[in-house]
Amino acid sequence: MSTDILSAIGLTIIFVGLVLVIVGIVSGIIKSSKKERNENQREETKTEYGGVIFIGPIPIVFGSNKDMAKMALIIGVIMVVLIIAFVVLSYVV
Repeated sequence: MSTDILSAIGLTIIFVGLVLVIVGIVSGIIKSSKKERNENQREETKTEYGGVIFIGPIPIVFGSNKDMAKMALIIGVIMVVLIIAFVVLSYVV
């Protein structure tokens, strides 16, 4: 693998992330507009969050509940494996 291919993969991952963020924002806007239309029906909405912060190779995981923290941990482990794989591939090729 050349550096061109690895650069293309990195840019593709960044682009996919941006698209997912935009889809999430649009989805939230659509849900909130539907909620305003249905004011007669009161629904409790619960927002959950989770995230991963990398300090060097160590992921720090947080979440609003155990399920979100588990999901963030799984995503963090997958990201660490991908980072290690890309680093190894860049030295092998």
